[in-house]
Amino acid sequence: MSSLAELEEQIVSAVKALVDDGLLTEQFLELVRLQDSSEPTFLSELAGIFFSTAEEKLREMNRMLADEAVGGATDYPELDNIAHKLKGSSASFGARVVAEECGALREACESRQREACRGVVARQAAALEALKGRLQEVMELDARRRALV
Repeated sequence: MSSLAELEEQIVSAVKALVDDGLLTEQFLELVRLQDSSEPTFLSELAGIFFSTAEEKLREMNRMLADEAVGGATDYPELDNIAHKLKGSSASFGARVVAEECGALREACESRQREACRGVVARQAAALEALKGRLQEVMELDARRRALV
């Protein structure tokens, strides 16, 4: 059985691997450090909120981009607004690839390139799913750590 110190070291090591792989920024390490005994579920709750919100924003963007295909016009300013919000929350969470793709989406919105927007949103969804899968290990380690506290 792992000690508390060993589990905390494993969590930091797993997060550093995600940073090294380019999926996360150092910002996420700061979030890991904010978790303490007074807020033992901080990290898992924050991750749940981030992924839920990001997935909803992606669904909304996909819906907006699909509307044009059935006769509606894409509301590029609103799509850009959603991308801006997702970029901010992704940067705050440390989701590097998702935040970077938001910048690409904002550029595609500015030039009103619907197919480019669709491609970026697809890449964002893939990056989000990859990050979610890789963070699962961190969340499992964190659950084991909480059981020892």
